[in-house]
Amino acid sequence: MIPDGEVEKWLLNLDAGISKNGWLLRIFDKMGSDPKSKGYVKPPSTLDDVWLFIAKINQWFLEKVN
Repeated sequence: MIPDGEVEKWLLNLDAGISKNGWLLRIFDKMGSDPKSKGYVKPPSTLDDVWLFIAKINQWFLEKVN
């Protein structure tokens, strides 16, 4: 379960819509795939929505491994 609602509500600034049909492909397309590209989406300095969720997963994983 996602604590702050549906994943389709993440990264709203990318304007990928909130319809479940094809959302993941649209959001990946909008985020870009080349880190050197001008339009490539990077995590903000203050983590929020998806970035914060992934950071928490990483923290949990590292605690389990160590």
